[in-house]
Amino acid sequence: MTTCVPACTGCLTCQNTPNGPCIAGVTSLATCLTAASGLALLDVSACGIGAAGASALATALAAGAPLAALRARGNAFGAEGAGALAGALARTATLEELDAGSNQARPQPSTGD
Repeated sequence: MTTCVPACTGCLTCQNTPNGPCIAGVTSLATCLTAASGLALLDVSACGIGAAGASALATALAAGAPLAALRARGNAFGAEGAGALAGALARTATLEELDAGSNQARPQPSTGD
């Protein structure tokens, strides 16, 4: 279950609860982001959203979600989620701040092919 708390005007913070990560909640939220014109900051830090949640957020950003800041630190979304967010950065005009640290997004070693 996700607890979403308005941290300030134009901000939304989602926090993990003892019932588990908020992957489904973030995926649903990402669907609504393009219509959320008053939401400037979304904080889903340490929610366990994984690659699926990061990809959903990336899709929303690329589709025109008006976020100025996305905080997604500590979600273990790995290289897949980081790649999705990086791809969305080139298509968003509003995002000024992205905190995606501590997500195990290390480059994969070359296989030498």
